[in-house]
Amino acid sequence: MRINSIKIKINNNAIILFVLLLPLFRPSCVTLYKNILQFYNIITFLAFCYLIIEYIIKKDYDFFSWIIISLESWVFLVTFFNKGARGEALYHLETIVILALIIKKYSNNIVMMTNVMMVHFECCIYINFITMLVCPSGFFDFSSKIYMSVGLETEYWFLGVANYFPRWFIPGLTIAWLYRYFNKKNVRCYLLTVIMLLSLLIKSSATCLVGFGVFLLFLLFPLIKKILRPKLIMLIAVVGVIYIVFMQKFDFLSPIIEGVLGKDMTFSNRLIIWKNAISAIANNPIQGYGIMNENEISRILGKFPSFVWEGATHCHDEILQIMFCGGIIGLFLYVMIFWKSLNSISKSWSMKEIQIVFCGCLAIFIMGITEITEYALLYIPLILGYWISYKKEIYNT
Repeated sequence: MRINSIKIKINNNAIILFVLLLPLFRPSCVTLYKNILQFYNIITFLAFCYLIIEYIIKKDYDFFSWIIISLESWVFLVTFFNKGARGEALYHLETIVILALIIKKYSNNIVMMTNVMMVHFECCIYINFITMLVCPSGFFDFSSKIYMSVGLETEYWFLGVANYFPRWFIPGLTIAWLYRYFNKKNVRCYLLTVIMLLSLLIKSSATCLVGFGVFLLFLLFPLIKKILRPKLIMLIAVVGVIYIVFMQKFDFLSPIIEGVLGKDMTFSNRLIIWKNAISAIANNPIQGYGIMNENEISRILGKFPSFVWEGATHCHDEILQIMFCGGIIGLFLYVMIFWKSLNSISKSWSMKEIQIVFCGCLAIFIMGITEITEYALLYIPLILGYWISYKKEIYNT
């Protein structure tokens, strides 16, 4: 009886966790259907309220979660008072805070949380792959004035256009390899990894390929992890951001950019977008502009010599995006989150699970050089890295 009751309790916890995670695993195709989108908005709001109220009632406050809540709240407030994209800002606030509080809540049972997340990623990525196999040219009827006006392809599958794949595949890769390590089972990890790679063969995403390459390179070659430590690796990456984005010196990358990724040396017009973003940030450096509506932001970031490019709807760099939306205050909070996590990861570097989540963190940071990574799922490695290390320190004291 006792054993059975324990099993029921574990299953109930897993079911509750699965439901709480639903808002984070909302497939992009949901936005095409008003009623389904409304359902997801409701469960997102309810999950957010439940976790915030529980957090306040238990008074189990921690500095790391407070920084995350502060960053997202700050960007939302700036957006609200600047009359920007309030709905989008609220969604970012809700989902990222939900993720932070869920990982904190279940940090005593990382294995169960990994297993439940694995199920979510498998469902979404496998369904997406099926829609790609059935209709390689796009499963859903999707049209976008901005995409069409700039000649971008609009093939839309379960997880959206190919540009959306990185926000699913890299955290999915992290969870898959954590699942393999915790459960000592290879098949599900390898299968999910292969399906993601096959998806990229059907419709390539240069950003996602870079992230995949970085993750697997650092994960599968132990010599790199022995020579380079987390703080040194991230320092090199930060110098790379400054050198490429702010100084715009990257001729040495031409074999990779032009040869491997098939891009031109303007990073597909990102150079001008970066310059416009830096100029805009300089005009409002303290608080930033919040999350703006697409038509408004394109008039700022898309100012080309002879026309306005409507496809410039974000800064195409995570650091610039944080500063554009939240100014220096936002950047300070973002750096604090990254530093707290990286510092914890460095203290527990010998742990295999820590090395796996760091590979995810590094891949996401590298992708953030040319894309924005301000999505809830992409925070999974960063937050997991902090709590895995933090719990180890508690158990060892």
